[in-house]
Order: sequence, then structure tokens, then C-alpha cells
Amino acid sequence: MTLSPTVYSFASGVGPEAAEYILTSSSWHPKMLGQGDSFFGTPKQYADAYEAAVGSTPSFVPALASATVVSLMFAIQSAFKDCEFLDPANLDVDSLLFDSNAIRCTNSTGIAAVAGERFVQRGKRVT
Repeated sequence: MTLSPTVYSFASGVGPEAAEYILTSSSWHPKMLGQGDSFFGTPKQYADAYEAAVGSTPSFVPALASATVVSLMFAIQSAFKDCEFLDPANLDVDSLLFDSNAIRCTNSTGIAAVAGERFVQRGKRVT
């Protein structure tokens, strides 16, 4: 993955066939046009909120970091949506992910499953 394909001279230099199969990201900018989303709003709304909180205009780096954290938040919510925390007062990250006795979940077929079953096999962490 490279940033070069976002530069017109790169794409035109390699030709349309080669440029067709190059993976790249595009940078975020506070003046980008678009509808935005329900979490951050438009790029301008995100930039305004960031500037009010931090005191400077965001580059693509904090926007990328924000999007990454929100993506992780949604993934965690989805992973544990059908779960019961057996001892919430003593639940920490390690027990949430690695202790098969800390959480009980029901999967999409209604069968009880351990949320951290990807991480725990026979009571030991899987790395």
C-alpha cells in the first residue's frame, strides 16, 4: 500500500492497466465535501469539534486515529452484544478476552459460547 496513487502524475505514469490494481488510501482533509456520518458528522463538523477541544486544525492523522478508535468500539460492541458478564465488578481486559469463566455469550444460533473462545483454548492464551 502506498500514498503515491493519489497523485495524478503517478497514476498517469504507470498507465491505466497498472493503476487499476494498486491499493491506496486517501487522506482526509477538513475541507472535504460530503454528507459525513452519524458519528462524526461532516469533515467540517469533525474539524470544528477537534479544534474546539484541542486548539488546532486537525490533519488526516487525528482523523484517522478517531476513525480507528470508533471502528474498534463498534467491533467490540458487536462482538459482545449477546453476552452476559458474570462478575462485572471484577472484569478487566484480560479476563474479558482470556478468561472463559468471566463471560457467557449466545451465538447467532442460540448456542452458548465463550466470547473469548478465539483467545482461549483449554484454559490457555492463544497467541
